Order: sequence, then structure tokens, then C-alpha cells
Amino acid sequence: MSGVKQAVDRMLKAILKYLALKHNKCVFLWRKIGSPDGAQWAAYIRRHGGLHAMGNNCSIQMDVVITDPMFLSMGHNVRLSGCTLFGHDGVVNMLRNAYGGILDRVAPIRILDNVFIGHQAVVMPGVTIGPDAVVAAGSVVTRDVPRGAVVGGVPAKQIGTVEAMHAAMLERTKTLPWRDLLHGEKATPELQAVRLRHFWGTDPAGRLGWLDRRRLSKLDHEIAAIENAWRGSKPPADVRWADLGIEWREEHRRLENLCMRRAILQHKISVH
Repeated sequence: MSGVKQAVDRMLKAILKYLALKHNKCVFLWRKIGSPDGAQWAAYIRRHGGLHAMGNNCSIQMDVVITDPMFLSMGHNVRLSGCTLFGHDGVVNMLRNAYGGILDRVAPIRILDNVFIGHQAVVMPGVTIGPDAVVAAGSVVTRDVPRGAVVGGVPAKQIGTVEAMHAAMLERTKTLPWRDLLHGEKATPELQAVRLRHFWGTDPAGRLGWLDRRRLSKLDHEIAAIENAWRGSKPPADVRWADLGIEWREEHRRLENLCMRRAILQHKISVH
């Protein structure tokens, strides 16, 4: 029954995503039930958000506030995390009422290629950020951020460079015990389990043991599939390695690699 429920849930989320992205319908339900990620929400904003421009490979979290979409231009690979972008200054109305006169404060925000803006950062009107720049969480950006700069604080000032940040992060990542599990942007259950055991010294809910057993079962199936395919056509044991065709050699190497991985997993499971 749980399998049917999961299938229905996936279908419902797919329908809501289609209606929201294609027709701007059921957006509230999609946000509530579908929980779109940053890339999906950026795709929606690109199509229905009224931005002046947006490049490719962008990510916008659902809690980002864009007060004046028509005054916002985004380049490629821009990541917005829970920030607020102001295209106008709300103090205008107070000043007009208090002191009179014709007043206005509206200006575009230009976010160029390869920019990250952190959680609860605030960007004021008339600012250009980047390219290749980082705005730290909680910053208030009141003036342009130059190429390659990392800025932070209130008001935001340069506190480093993206090049130095990238180099330092590369070196730290080399020492991480889960480095070989880093693939793509999303964390797998196995990756999270290894992190938790590293941080807290425990295996919450036995996640690692369960994941190892699942991986072992998958390896068993792969090895069995190769051995079954070889049945009746496996070369004799005394044949020379050089006489085997390239496909046989590649399959043999793959089988050896799978068997080695299986032995390591079996030892790991027996130890724990």
C-alpha cells in the first residue's frame, strides 16, 4: 500500500509542478505539497515572475523577497538564498508627507554571472553585484560589489576574495571523510549518515548499517548478472590475458572491482 501511496504522491507533485510552471496555476499547492527546490522555483520566476532578465543555471529559494521584479536583472549561475532585493526606497512616502516636494528613489539591481547572496542579506536599489562575487548572510549591500569580491557586514564591505575562498574550500574538502560521496548538489542519505556519524560519533537509527547492506545487495546482483552472462561462454582458465578481446578484459576488470568492493563492505558490516 505504501508503494501505491508513494506513486500517487509523485504523480500529484508532477501535476502540480506542470500546472504551476506551464500555466501559473495551483502555485500555492505546488509550494505547499511539491516543495520546489531553488532551481525549480527559479524556473517558475523566470516564466511568471516578471523579472527583466535571468540567465541559465540559477537558483532562487522560495523565501527570497523581490519587491520590484521588473527592476531586477540576473546573469548566469546566480544563487539567491533567503535574501531581500529592494528596487525602491520606501522612505520616499514618509519624506514626501513630512516635508513635501516631488521625490522618487527607484533603481535597478544588476546581479551578474556567478554570484551567491546569502540568507537574510538585503540589497538596496541601484546596486550592481559581480561578476564572480559572494554576499555573506545578513549583509546590507548599499553600493556596488566588485568582480571577485566577498562582502559582508552592515553596510557590506569587502572581507575577502572569491578566489581565496574557493582555494581554501578545496583544501578543506580534501580532508573530509565523505569526500568520495560528494556527487552533484543534493546530499544522498548515505552522505548525510556519514556526516552525522563523523560529527556526533553515532549512527542515528542505524542508517549506515542499513545503507551498507543495501549497497552489498546491489553489488551481489551486479556480480551475479556478469557471471550469468558469462555462463557457457566464459574463456578457459588457461587462456592468456593478451588473447582475450577488449570487451572480455573490460568485463573481467569490472568483475574484479565489484568483488573487491563487496569484500570491503562485508568486512565493514562484520566489524560494526
